[in-house]
Amino acid sequence: MKKYTVITFNIGGYEVLREIGHFSPEAEYIYVTDDRSITSRTWDVRYIDNPCPEDNFLTCFQIRYNPFDYASTDVVLKIDGSLLILDKVDGIIEYFNKGGYDICLLTHPQRYTITEEYDVWCKTRGYSREQADRVLSYMTSRGYDASNYRGLYQTGFVIQRRNAVNAELNTAVYSLTQAFAPEGKRADRLDQTISSYVINSQFSDRLKVMLVDERILHSQYFRWFKHGTWEEAPFNGEFLKPYLFNKPAKSARLDYRARAFNVWWLPRPIVLVLNVIKRFKDNLLHLPS
Repeated sequence: MKKYTVITFNIGGYEVLREIGHFSPEAEYIYVTDDRSITSRTWDVRYIDNPCPEDNFLTCFQIRYNPFDYASTDVVLKIDGSLLILDKVDGIIEYFNKGGYDICLLTHPQRYTITEEYDVWCKTRGYSREQADRVLSYMTSRGYDASNYRGLYQTGFVIQRRNAVNAELNTAVYSLTQAFAPEGKRADRLDQTISSYVINSQFSDRLKVMLVDERILHSQYFRWFKHGTWEEAPFNGEFLKPYLFNKPAKSARLDYRARAFNVWWLPRPIVLVLNVIKRFKDNLLHLPS
């Protein structure tokens, strides 16, 4: 029997298929999509009929917040479709299991608060200011200080254990994404603010949390691309010190071996040589350049 599940999804053609570099015999890799033309040599592709084609985000969240409907194991790593798996993550899962954690959260590298996140999305991602204020007003009405409470977690990388507290958490987040749906939509597309709010306000004393930081997306394990492309997301090695439940925290002590293009402090000739080696390895893995 497999020990853990890695699950991702591609609904409405939002992403490109990213084949796994090196996969683990201890894991099942599930790729959920409504595109029946997609086939894979590394993923177990699960085809679904899109229950909400008028709003693909609702379908995405149905998968993201009900991962154990698809997984046969008791531990699931949920990743965004923009992540490419380079290597097996057995060591990360072992760390998670040995620590007896309920959930592993990825802290935001540049922002601490939910208000900051809404401000950036309104300025750069076309998110509605009216919609942001609506959600923030709801949080304020329930005593949550979204402008000062430190704890912002990304939803593109989450590990969860199959248990009652995670079932309750997933249900709460999924329900709120629908409750905050803008007019004409079925769900609010910015789920990481809603997820952070629910975790911080309702589960701070109920979850045992393992934290990871941005390095995990730029390590020997993963490569992070912009949605639907093979354009790599930039990372200069800098990230904020982590906060969890409005208190300074520590990230898990994992082995993050830097890849060549992230070793920004090395002399340029050495970086060039390392990038040649990296490109050769990528070609061996049959990855697009």
